[in-house]
Amino acid sequence: MFLEQICPGQVNSHLQAIHTFIYKNERFIVYATGSKVVIYADPDNLVQIIAASSLFEPQDILEPVTAVSGNNRTGQIALAYHNQIGILKPCDGNEHRWELDTVLNTTQVITCLDWSVNSKVIFFFKYMFRMTRYIYIKLNYI
Repeated sequence: MFLEQICPGQVNSHLQAIHTFIYKNERFIVYATGSKVVIYADPDNLVQIIAASSLFEPQDILEPVTAVSGNNRTGQIALAYHNQIGILKPCDGNEHRWELDTVLNTTQVITCLDWSVNSKVIFFFKYMFRMTRYIYIKLNYI
């Protein structure tokens, strides 16, 4: 099955613009299209569409969402929009809706998001990723 058959709208061209995760034995597909985040419970079951402009401080230009990541343990979803990170949490009593929990402001544009084993969001800037990858490669040879 092709990605275009599952996801309406074009998925953003960033590497971290789509993510799948399992929460409470149900698979979710989260992806960024333009400045929106789309959440599916199955390829056929649209759950929610969230506009980044409704979560974050307004930008001069409409920026794309650059990264999304779901947490298998808590059901939280992190999304990166320019230099801000939004953490969405499942709504109480409704496992198929998310609401804004926290907004983190950074100094750089976020390019990568993930979750630690302790359910902490991990993020990388464009230049930080290059430096971190270099340090990781050097440590493997020591």
